[in-house]
Amino acid sequence: MELLARIAQVIIPVFLIVGIGYVYARRARPEMGGFNRIMLDVLSPLIVYTALAGKEFRWQDHVPLLGAGRC
Repeated sequence: MELLARIAQVIIPVFLIVGIGYVYARRARPEMGGFNRIMLDVLSPLIVYTALAGKEFRWQDHVPLLGAGRC
């Protein structure tokens, strides 16, 4: 029962935010072109960078990959 409560604590707010966004978008019809461009150009690479920066990088493990990149 505790596991179900923990899952609900995460899932319910996500569904509420998605629902509010859906209702707002249906009523207001906002222009999303500029926001989508910022997401693709700035925030997506930032997410990838933060994911890679959080991991340890050892050259020895990636020598074959680095060699393949030179071709």
